[in-house]
Amino acid sequence: MAIKVSVELSDKVRKMVELFNPESRKKMYFLMGQALNKEVGLQFDSQGAHFLGQRWQPLSEMRVQQRLAKNPNRAITILFDTGALKSRREVIATPDEGGVHLLQQYASTHEEGGLVSSGFGSFAVPQRKILPNERQSTVIVTKVVQEYIDLETKGMG
Repeated sequence: MAIKVSVELSDKVRKMVELFNPESRKKMYFLMGQALNKEVGLQFDSQGAHFLGQRWQPLSEMRVQQRLAKNPNRAITILFDTGALKSRREVIATPDEGGVHLLQQYASTHEEGGLVSSGFGSFAVPQRKILPNERQSTVIVTKVVQEYIDLETKGMG
């Protein structure tokens, strides 16, 4: 299943944001989604270390051999077999919310871990967190919202 990350604003911040017109709110939510999207990209680039402080669990020897059989000259990078999981992200923004979607149907399997069935049988996929947790998301979003509120209120004065 595709997954998304968005953050609930605190009541205080939400009341301030509601003072803006819908177009301004949508712009702020778009900037928030872009910031989250950038952080997700850094998580892929760091192989999990950006949010977790350590890299994702290595690929199994069987998976490494499968990848080498497909292309012996290609680097073995976790969660980057075809590149679709990393590249198929979408920033969403409406006047009421913003965030980033991972559009690949199997994104939640990697995010949460689980069993996958294929023509070769069933195998376990370890959890490899792609999205920031709630605390990390709140820090990212709060910074964007505060900068946007500061910018918008300067224009009002």
